Amino acid sequence: MKTNDNTQQNCPTLRTGLTPMESVHLADYPKADENLIDEKMLGEIKLMREIVSLGRAARSNGHLKVRQPLSGMKVMFSNPATAEVFWNSDFIDNVRVIQDELNIKEMKVLADKAEFEEYVSFALLPDFKKLGPKLGKQLPEVKQYLAEADGAAMLVELDKNKKVILKLSDGEVELTNEEIQIRLTAKEGWTAAQGPNCVVVLSTELTDELLSEGRAREVVRLIQDLRKELQLNYTDRIMVGIQTGSRMIGEALHAHIEYIKGETLAIDLKKGQVTEAESFSHSIDGEELTLSVAVASEA
Repeated sequence: MKTNDNTQQNCPTLRTGLTPMESVHLADYPKADENLIDEKMLGEIKLMREIVSLGRAARSNGHLKVRQPLSGMKVMFSNPATAEVFWNSDFIDNVRVIQDELNIKEMKVLADKAEFEEYVSFALLPDFKKLGPKLGKQLPEVKQYLAEADGAAMLVELDKNKKVILKLSDGEVELTNEEIQIRLTAKEGWTAAQGPNCVVVLSTELTDELLSEGRAREVVRLIQDLRKELQLNYTDRIMVGIQTGSRMIGEALHAHIEYIKGETLAIDLKKGQVTEAESFSHSIDGEELTLSVAVASEA
């Protein structure tokens, strides 16, 4: 409580020259100045959070570990207004944030729905709750019509006109985009997730380089977990010993040794065991390794 009061009393004096109150615990809650709310920024952040959330869902759908880097992702927005929010934002910085959050090498935004057919297929279904009372006996024929239709082409028409005309055996039926449910399936080599404002597709192709980097990230995780278990200080520099008979882990260590050292504050990463340090056994993708860690110097 004393620390809170000290902070409250010092901040107004240093920043604004206002007289500090006796105690922050006796003060009223401040009133929000709604003029300071940046609606544009809020819209950008909301959209970015949706993209990241869908990216994680797509990873889960494709059974891809979070620490496994992926080569690329494609994003398609549901309407021009949503796309405009993204393009008018701090585009380069936002793309970098999304790539870092999802562990993706490259992000590309697709403007043409037809272009998306390379990565996903679309299935259209009638919204039975809305169309049942409206269509009655025509509903089964509408369902069959949508199942046999070119999903991507119909989506383009829906996006453009907000409706489609179906030519049935007993006449035409007009359906709006709110009366049709859209389901997508990722094609081979991709995994996807769909939200209210966009669709996110991730590449599932894993090259040797990507797999190697993924293993290096797993090594970092294991070392960081070991730091916590040994109750080391955040600033402690460490010595790391790794013993493994795995060729794949060995190649990952060789290729990414500087990354591993930088992430874990290791001044040295060597083969074998660190002297007088306890060893801990682990496995990565079924490959065994043993880690030992000791403090090298006090920060």
